[in-house]
Amino acid sequence: MATALSMITRAMRIARVIGKGETLDDDEAADGLTALNSMLDSWETERLSVYQITEESFTWSGASQSRTVGSGGNFATTKPVRVDGSSAFVSNSIDYSIGDRGIIDVSAWAAIPDKTTQSTIPWLIYPEYGPVLATLYAYPIPSASITFKLRSWKALQSFSALTTELSLPQGYERAITFNLAIEYGEEYGTTVSPNAQRIAFISKRNIQRINTDVPGMTSEAAYLNTQNWSGNVYADIAP
Repeated sequence: MATALSMITRAMRIARVIGKGETLDDDEAADGLTALNSMLDSWETERLSVYQITEESFTWSGASQSRTVGSGGNFATTKPVRVDGSSAFVSNSIDYSIGDRGIIDVSAWAAIPDKTTQSTIPWLIYPEYGPVLATLYAYPIPSASITFKLRSWKALQSFSALTTELSLPQGYERAITFNLAIEYGEEYGTTVSPNAQRIAFISKRNIQRINTDVPGMTSEAAYLNTQNWSGNVYADIAP
């Protein structure tokens, strides 16, 4: 997992502020944290959000098809921006991961003919993101209460400490590190190589693309009241 200190140290090495094997003193590390958080704050003005993946455990009540997530919801926590496919139901101390294919969209959910089916372990999750709460629908419905490990993307405004470990989505650590190196190059008067500048540009562009895929608020009532004529592997329906 990434820490602010590990990224700051690598960024200063890429910027040639420190050499290989050198460590930062307390003042350099503190300055680095300030620069890191300043950069993240600047990215917010570009509508480029940075996310961390958090893991939280909740009890999914038996015979309940849906659970709300957010302040005042069934799962009281910060509302997630995206539910990650690594979320899992736990039975007999074994994690049964949903997987990326197990996070389905409204079309797949609407195409399931009998949503009342129950099973020991659900294998599909349909997340609906509202303005205040996210609602998670499970299929099949858990027949008894079961532990649900919710792994989700949540906004990261700043690094609160140098040594806090964070799980970042793919590509984020590289983008932060190389772009931070450019910031340090300017501040310390060193030269960042053209190749490092290229990596900084490409990696930042890649996470901008990821950001465009993050779901916003949806209201699915209209969709669920329409017939779905497309094929769907989850519902075993042919087109």
